[in-house]
Amino acid sequence: MTGSVGFVASPGGHVDEAFEIAERFAPRADRFWVTARTPQTESLLAAETVVWVPEVKSRQGLKAARSLAGAVRIMRQTRPRSVVSTGAALTVPYMLAARALRIPLTYVESATRLTSPSQTGRIIERVPGTRLFHQGSDWGRGAWQQFGSVFDNFEAHPAEPRTVRRALVTLGSEKFPFPRALRESRDALSAAEVAWQVGNTPAEDATLTGDVRQWWPGDELAAAARSADVIITHAGVGSILMALRAGVCPVVLARTARLGEHVDDHQVELAARLDERGLVTFARPGDALADHVQAAQARRIVRRPQ
Repeated sequence: MTGSVGFVASPGGHVDEAFEIAERFAPRADRFWVTARTPQTESLLAAETVVWVPEVKSRQGLKAARSLAGAVRIMRQTRPRSVVSTGAALTVPYMLAARALRIPLTYVESATRLTSPSQTGRIIERVPGTRLFHQGSDWGRGAWQQFGSVFDNFEAHPAEPRTVRRALVTLGSEKFPFPRALRESRDALSAAEVAWQVGNTPAEDATLTGDVRQWWPGDELAAAARSADVIITHAGVGSILMALRAGVCPVVLARTARLGEHVDDHQVELAARLDERGLVTFARPGDALADHVQAAQARRIVRRPQ
């Protein structure tokens, strides 16, 4: 690992984004990863070199601070020639440790942050010498440069609608419960065979039928996405990328702050932007979800030629 490019990212959408852009920085043989072990990261990074570290979730600042000594040790052992991060909380001590060892830093803000940085981004922009990139289109903030979006790799094409026989509903790894998504998906998919990844949303009160799990192994979840006629998901980058990679236009239910489903409305902003591009169909609160399922069936997603 010495002399390679180190990628540091939290599990979920952050590591998915880093994986999507990794080739722009280093080929597989010339990179390694620092992240926490989850079903998703184990599957996604199965062919990669990985240093597994304890997970640090959002708003766990004390745990992140306690990780600093271990981060310094790992950076000294691996001695990367540069470190690239897409966030979030887990990454801060490793970025600070790398900076203390004079290792060049690059931070690419999440695609969900269209107009301003996340809390992690606001911390990292204060670290001198860090190359800062955003994936939005209308930032006007100091040293931040436009990077292009991970979603630029995909485009929507018309498709012949098909009968929805198999469906996947996945709510990602976000810690906030999202019972609205389960209820609305259950009602819209009553005639389909449904695979559910409910994450941190209790499923007991939703009366779900089908294969209901809190977490699926990453490879099984990706296989379920590829075999699904429709995918319903929250507006998490990792979940949307999984659907797009499977060639499916997902129906997106964004978590909203007003309904207590998130701390802010960045998911709403992302869903609206991707809906404008035709890459998702965005079901707002009060919409008939079945109509969005029908609309999603009229599109297929293809990866743009590189």
